[in-house]
Amino acid sequence: MDEAERIRDLAVQVGEIQLQATRYIAGGAQRSPLALPAELHRIRQLRDHLQRHVHGTIDVDIYRRHMRSTRDIETELLAIERSFSQAGRCASSDSEEKQPRMERGNIPQDGLLQLLELDYKNTEIARIYHCDPKTVASRLADMGIFRRAWLRSTTDDELAEHITRWWEISDRTRSGAIMTWGWLKAEGIPCTREQVRRVLAMLGPDAVRARASRTVNRIIYHVPFPNHLWHIDGHHKLIRWKMVVHGGIDGYSHLITYMGARDNNRADTVRQLFLQGTEKWGWPERVRADYGGENVEVGEDMERFRGKLWRHLREAVIDKFTANFYDMEERGLLNPENALHLYCLHEIFLPLLQDFLDGFVKAYNRHAQTGEGTCGYSPEKQWHAGFVNANRNGFAFDHYPNQEEEAREWYEEVYEDGGVDAGDYNPDNVRYPVRPRHVDDPHVHVDRFADSLPELLYRPAFRRELQRRSGRYLFDTADDVYVNILAYVKGRLRAQRQREQSLGA
Repeated sequence: MDEAERIRDLAVQVGEIQLQATRYIAGGAQRSPLALPAELHRIRQLRDHLQRHVHGTIDVDIYRRHMRSTRDIETELLAIERSFSQAGRCASSDSEEKQPRMERGNIPQDGLLQLLELDYKNTEIARIYHCDPKTVASRLADMGIFRRAWLRSTTDDELAEHITRWWEISDRTRSGAIMTWGWLKAEGIPCTREQVRRVLAMLGPDAVRARASRTVNRIIYHVPFPNHLWHIDGHHKLIRWKMVVHGGIDGYSHLITYMGARDNNRADTVRQLFLQGTEKWGWPERVRADYGGENVEVGEDMERFRGKLWRHLREAVIDKFTANFYDMEERGLLNPENALHLYCLHEIFLPLLQDFLDGFVKAYNRHAQTGEGTCGYSPEKQWHAGFVNANRNGFAFDHYPNQEEEAREWYEEVYEDGGVDAGDYNPDNVRYPVRPRHVDDPHVHVDRFADSLPELLYRPAFRRELQRRSGRYLFDTADDVYVNILAYVKGRLRAQRQREQSLGA
């Protein structure tokens, strides 16, 4: 094939892809946000191909013309994506069409209670139900709910007790007023942010000053709708002790959809946690894992986005466990190369780590966000508001497949469509890798130390006995519980060996 023919073929290929994207752009109000990712993917794939395989092989002016037109189309598609995102976040009543006013008695009680739980203001509820805020207040009064009085119904001493309970499953030096307030709201404890700050200052003024010295860099991230894109990832800062934290987060609202502590990095573990997340929050349109992405820029954005969550998690939870495990090693209580030590460590600290993670998820999903496009909403409220606004704009979503077969078909379709198979959870399966592998990529291998341990330790009756002996414990006493359990396990194994020797004799 001569050069002229090759240039003509390239022009045809480029023209077909650009024409399809241009038709989507020209669709105006008829554009579907659900088709946007595929258009962006094709354009970015084209740009990637031009940069990697065409650059330097054809006339430079022809190359630049193709690149310029491709980038222009990508810019327009990104602008459309941002318009979808912004329209769905903080829509005001000024942009809404006139709707019939809802009468006070027609506002559903269950729906109203759900909105109250998510911290919707009366004005926001009024926009949803197309009524006056005074109508909402009257309906609440009919239900015996007076918001201001209810928010002030918890005394400072009662709130101090609740915060002390929160500190049992968090790092008190890292848990600020916003995260603490988020956890209190998730627990259904009425209070105001000012009261939380006042009580925190009373309980630990030094911790308040330490937290005030830290700054947070906000990340601007655009996704059109809730459940449009989930990011799934693994956190391996505790891998020295064979512990892995798996998590998923909704790209639109920053809602944590699942988070679990496990002793392995296997495919079935990731899938189980992912499916637990879908049972509560529905099914995402697309999923991206740590090594996935359509081009370098998007991949880097997702790196920063997930990195923000993992940094919050590390500061609130992981650092506390890391420091404690290293301290146990220094005191001679723990050897990470000893399978029996790891077994007992997991028996005591994995459930405790999960308690910390559950508390972190509660607080994170209900904490008030700051930054562009968040409106001060919590991730959970942002997630809910996204669906409300999408439906208001004429988009209907059904992310809850009812039949097992339908769910399986969805699962296969999502991962075959340019995503990552969470079942394999391996960056080698990503079609377009975007960066070198990192030590914290989710394919990090976790040794199966359990294979070297006696079968006795995994008998149900034995595990129940360990749970009975450990009882209820807090983080501050977990080291002592670990030591006692380790001594008990060693004693049982020693007794078993003696019985086997006597029988053999």
